[in-house]
Amino acid sequence: MTGKAAAKIQATDQDSGENGRVTYVIISGNSDGYFSLNSNTGELTTLRSLDLESAQAPYPNFTLVVVARDYGSPQLTSNATYVLMISSVNEFSPQFTRPGSSLQIPEDTAVGAMLRHLTATDMDFGPDGLVT
Repeated sequence: MTGKAAAKIQATDQDSGENGRVTYVIISGNSDGYFSLNSNTGELTTLRSLDLESAQAPYPNFTLVVVARDYGSPQLTSNATYVLMISSVNEFSPQFTRPGSSLQIPEDTAVGAMLRHLTATDMDFGPDGLVT
C-alpha cells in the first residue's frame, strides 16, 4: 500500500528556538524512491508498493541513512541508520498444476505403487511460497 506511514523518525536538540528546530532528510538507501520523509515531522511514508510477490520490491529490507539537521549557527547534524525489514504475508493458496483429473487404477496394482505424481505451486515470496 502506498502513502502509508511506515515509521516516525525523531531527533531531539537541547537548544531553544530555531537552534533547537530539527529537519530530516534521507541521504542514502532510497535510490529507487520507495519512501518519502517529511522534513519537518520525520514521518516516513511509502511511495511505491512493497509487495514482494509483485517484483516491485525485490529486497526483503531497506537500509536508510537519515540526517537530522538543526537551524543553529553553525548548523549541526547527526546521522542515523534505519533498517526497514519487509515482512512477507502469506497471501496465496497453493494451486495444483493439474487439478481435478481422474485416474483409472487396475485392481491388481501393487500396494505401494506410485499412482500419479501431483505437483502444486504457490505464488508467495520466500518460505510462504514453499509447497510440501
